[in-house]
Amino acid sequence: MRNKIILYGICLLSFVSCSLSQTDRRQKAVELNNEALQLYHESQGDPNVVPRVIELYDRSIRTDSTNFMPYLNKVGLLLELNRTEDAIETLDRLHEAVPDFIGTLSKKGFILEKMGQREQAEKLYWQDIAKCDSVIGSASDSVKVRVKNWRAFLTLFIKGKKRGLEEYEKIASEYPENDFVISQREIFYDFDRERYIKEFSK
Repeated sequence: MRNKIILYGICLLSFVSCSLSQTDRRQKAVELNNEALQLYHESQGDPNVVPRVIELYDRSIRTDSTNFMPYLNKVGLLLELNRTEDAIETLDRLHEAVPDFIGTLSKKGFILEKMGQREQAEKLYWQDIAKCDSVIGSASDSVKVRVKNWRAFLTLFIKGKKRGLEEYEKIASEYPENDFVISQREIFYDFDRERYIKEFSK
């Protein structure tokens, strides 16, 4: 995938009692997600393997519905297969299961914008920015810098490149030696909205 921006989440986790302990459920979900990734990678994208890969992602989600990774991995695969509506449905499921996760709405927005629904997409970008604003004050430093960066990235879409770069430079001045912030400079300065949306999910 050429897009280098990573979606960051702050999750408020809750678990339903069952025969497996919370730790067991989390670990099992991670194992199923990793199995799906490995299977698809080793098959080199064999279409005959896709149903099994999706089944593993779905099992991972059922095992621990608050783990965002199988949702996002499944979305990436569905977009690769041009199953856009299924990808949107999966993002909606993630938003329902983990409403405090930052990035779900904007990822859906990128898909909608690629489909020509820019106005609806921008509403989702604004909602994700509101999520960022609601957690920045209480987040740990390591999370805060990433949330601020994601907010600045979304600003590129809703206020233009100049304002987005201004926000990025504020972050860079606040965290001048942060490796993550430094790594994002090229992404911000090379940003082209049309190209990003066109290449999204590749």
